Amino acid sequence: MVLCTLLSSTEKKTECGFVYKSNDIPLYLIEKVGPQVKNFHAGDIIVVNSTGTKIEFDNVDHFLFKEENVMGKEM
Repeated sequence: MVLCTLLSSTEKKTECGFVYKSNDIPLYLIEKVGPQVKNFHAGDIIVVNSTGTKIEFDNVDHFLFKEENVMGKEM
């Protein structure tokens, strides 16, 4: 499993407060990785093919993904 924070969302907000959905791909920053994870490290920026499990702690939303749901990482 990898624990991430959302870097870029598909939900956007204009200066006047209008909220809309965009076609952007959400990007996540890996904060921590589980002991079985071999291909990813803390600090990697990734894209995934699932919604993951949303967890809130320290007033920050985090997302938990299985390693097999990570489709790519930024080089």
